[in-house]
Amino acid sequence: MQLHQFHELAQSFADGFRADAIVLACAKRVRHKPLNDKDLTALKQAEELLSQAIKGYHWLDKPFLDDTVHECAKSFSQAIQAFCGVYINTSKEKILPHFVEYLQGLKETATQLRNGNVIPEEEIQALRLFFFFISFSEMIKTDEILNPS
Repeated sequence: MQLHQFHELAQSFADGFRADAIVLACAKRVRHKPLNDKDLTALKQAEELLSQAIKGYHWLDKPFLDDTVHECAKSFSQAIQAFCGVYINTSKEKILPHFVEYLQGLKETATQLRNGNVIPEEEIQALRLFFFFISFSEMIKTDEILNPS
C-alpha cells in the first residue's frame, strides 16, 4: 500500500465513523434516549458537513479559491453519494428538484436535534438515512482501498 492510499484509507475511516456517530445520535433520539456530549458533537459535525455541501453546490455557480474549497468539494461529493441512495429509496418528486433545500432541511434537523428541540420522527429518520448512505459509501471506498481489483 502506498502513502496516498494510507491517507485515503484514514480519511475514509474517519468519514465513515463520523457518519456512524450521526446515525447513532439520530437512533437515540428516535428512541427518546438522552444525547450525550459525543452525540451533540456528531450532530454539530452533521451541520458542518451539510453547510459545506451547500457551499460546494453554490461553488459550481460562482467558483472561488480559499482554504475551504477542498472541504466544501469533499462534502458536496459525499452529499451527492448519499443523495443517490436516498433518491432510490424516496419519492423522487419530494427531493430531486429541491436538492439544496433538502440539504438545508437536513441541516436544520441536525441543529434542532442538537438544541434538544422536539421534531417529527420523519425528519430525524431522513437525517439518519442520509448519513447512513454516507457511511455506506465510505465502507465501499474503504473496501476498494483494502481490496483493489
